[in-house]
Amino acid sequence: MDETLRYLLIFLVLLFANGIQAITGFAGTLLAMPPSIHLMGAEDARTVLNLLAQASCFLILLQSWREVVWRALGRMLALMLVGMAAGVALYRALPLDFLLVVYGVFILLVAVQKLCFPRLWQGKSPLWVVPLAGVIHGMFVSGGALLVVYASAALPKKETFRATMAAVWFVLGFFFTGTQLAGGAVTAGAWQLTAFGLVPLLLGTWAGGRLLPHISQDAFLKLTYLLLAVSGVLAIL
Repeated sequence: MDETLRYLLIFLVLLFANGIQAITGFAGTLLAMPPSIHLMGAEDARTVLNLLAQASCFLILLQSWREVVWRALGRMLALMLVGMAAGVALYRALPLDFLLVVYGVFILLVAVQKLCFPRLWQGKSPLWVVPLAGVIHGMFVSGGALLVVYASAALPKKETFRATMAAVWFVLGFFFTGTQLAGGAVTAGAWQLTAFGLVPLLLGTWAGGRLLPHISQDAFLKLTYLLLAVSGVLAIL
């Protein structure tokens, strides 16, 4: 692929994903990961999207840190970290092609459940999904779809949900970056792509923040889950 076209596609993916992230607080990396793996490679995609997610969540927290529910944040972080350790180990031990298929199927199942059976977890906050979300996050930096099953019931108010989820990803990003640095996975190319990605991140976050007060959360989440299904198919192909 021509380098100019590759960078243009990366720009558009990151712009769209960060706009979604600014509105929902969880879906950006999940949407961006499958196309980013094809455009950057799996290792650089994990590194770049994690670093950019930290920056995006930091911007969200600058505006809404007062909305963070600290008790729920501590509970989710403790359980997510346990799962992340297992996820990182699985990523290193299993073939990438196999993990991508599992990851794609996982995204499709979440999207189908949210679109076709939205009341399955309604009003429930199953704590057991939190460490499982950590496993997915440890492998592909995108455990938000599972964590939202717990968080949407535990944090029903849109503003507290968005702020607390942003705090979760911001803190977990430091642990994930630490494991990548220790393993030598953070390359010069990854830093270059991260620096390039700051422009669409800022634009997407600004646009998402402007749209947030004027958009129906339910309608937007339906669109997000439809796009998740597309991302799942891209991961499998």
